[in-house]
Amino acid sequence: MRSFKLLLSFVLAAAPLAAQEADGARIDKRIGKLESEMRAVQRKVFPGADARFFEPEITAPEVAAPAIGNPATTPLADLADRVGELERQLRTLTGQVEAAQFKLRTMEDAQTKQRADVEFRLNALESRFAAAPAAAPATTFTPSLRPELIATIETVEVATTDGRLSIVDARLPRFYNGDGGGYPRTGHIPTAANIPFATVSENGHFKAPTELRRLFTDAGVVDGKPVVTYCHIGQQASLLWFVATMLGYDAKMFDGSFQEWSGTERLPVVAPRK
Repeated sequence: MRSFKLLLSFVLAAAPLAAQEADGARIDKRIGKLESEMRAVQRKVFPGADARFFEPEITAPEVAAPAIGNPATTPLADLADRVGELERQLRTLTGQVEAAQFKLRTMEDAQTKQRADVEFRLNALESRFAAAPAAAPATTFTPSLRPELIATIETVEVATTDGRLSIVDARLPRFYNGDGGGYPRTGHIPTAANIPFATVSENGHFKAPTELRRLFTDAGVVDGKPVVTYCHIGQQASLLWFVATMLGYDAKMFDGSFQEWSGTERLPVVAPRK
């Protein structure tokens, strides 16, 4: 009889413990499922995220080994730790989502601004070409030739002997001194001074009038004396003619230039320096 009572007491005492273990198993299963779903959300929202800001897996908190003589943690305490870890991970995930949403809004605002800017520019371009300009009225152009601006080879030939004209060579010094050029004969026209075309401008602009006049004066061009410019075939001489005219000289341009002069055998050429 006494043994039966002891057995009954043991069974009655074990019943609540079994119920607690069953409840703990159900809670553990639910928490495990929640942890699995949290990991899935993390992988979907932040695939391949930087490990400095994102923990790809939920890990159980590290629990120090109990000291000798102390009892181990209870199942209920372990479950509480896991719930706390889930809450921490949820806070982290929420913060990451909010940060991503802020960046997304910033990008959307920038895209909206850029789209508006592009549309504004396109509208400006379209409005500029929308209306075709009115056709200019037909008119008749009648060219007016000015032969007095062109010096013939005969004019230059006379100027080399009578000195009534200042002859200016616009070529680079090497060609003036007879170094190449591809002519029948190299050198320059007698009495010609050398003012290289490249010396009249600086940084894409003409030099000051005082500097330009000094170039002509230093080359021996006398104020009030007519000027004739020449070069290879008349291109560089056009620039010197313009500058001379701007400075007030009565200027002409030898259109045939040194190509025509050197190809005329009867005319003298100052030979290259030896």
